[in-house]
Amino acid sequence: MAVRIAQVLSSLVPDYIAALRSDTTLTDIFSWAEGNRTDTVQFVESLERELGFEFDEFICDLDRTTFREIVEYAVRRQSHAA
Repeated sequence: MAVRIAQVLSSLVPDYIAALRSDTTLTDIFSWAEGNRTDTVQFVESLERELGFEFDEFICDLDRTTFREIVEYAVRRQSHAA
């Protein structure tokens, strides 16, 4: 799942993907989108569409939510759907 999410991010912010780490926060990731001149709303919508879940519950805690937590959330959702 981590690879899948990283691939999606790579397609959206290719210049920054090498900086992605497990402790990278959503604030960092969203700043990459801004640095890539990508509209934040479109960025989030693209992530949601590609990954199949909404980021609403993470938006309130951008500074503390990490890439690792997004991956763990996606894995939990996937295991509950199976």
